[in-house]
Amino acid sequence: MTHFVAVQHDVTAEVAAQQAAVDAAARDSLTGLLNRSALAAGLERELARAGRQGTTVAVLFFDLDAFKDVNDTHGHLVGDAYLRHVAACLRRRLRAHDLAARVGGDEFVAVVTDLPDDGGAAVEHVVADLRGSMAEPFTVDGVEHRVSVSVGVALAPADGTTVRELIAHSDTAMYRHKSRRDGPAPSGPAAADA
Repeated sequence: MTHFVAVQHDVTAEVAAQQAAVDAAARDSLTGLLNRSALAAGLERELARAGRQGTTVAVLFFDLDAFKDVNDTHGHLVGDAYLRHVAACLRRRLRAHDLAARVGGDEFVAVVTDLPDDGGAAVEHVVADLRGSMAEPFTVDGVEHRVSVSVGVALAPADGTTVRELIAHSDTAMYRHKSRRDGPAPSGPAAADA
């Protein structure tokens, strides 16, 4: 053999495009957070890891208070700004290995991992920090707004060991929290934190 001929084709762009499509399929288009199916897969992995390591996983279910009133009074563009604000707070305040997802119209879930066996105190701190961050004012078209949220918490393994059990438990806890709230929920311009 005296010669060798080869044809080379750079597939970097195709691979990047395929990865971008996979990433987009796992993300909520408005907020960039994980979607419901990607959250379920991630939570499943974290539960398996926590079972091996003997740690606790917390599932935090967030629901924006009086969000329908925001859309009805100020329009969907302002409502979208509320959702992006909550998403930004979750990204900013959670650790890189925790999970954050938008699972419904105004419903979000955070998964806090690597907690000690008695993770209750740590979770209370995380919830307070997130609620405080979400309640910070933000401006849309020169008008100041504040977000108020109701939060429910489920701890694995105490409150369940499957994705379905933990989401259901945290959702139920969130509705209990919402029903105990005093007075009307703030949601408009310059509303106070609830």
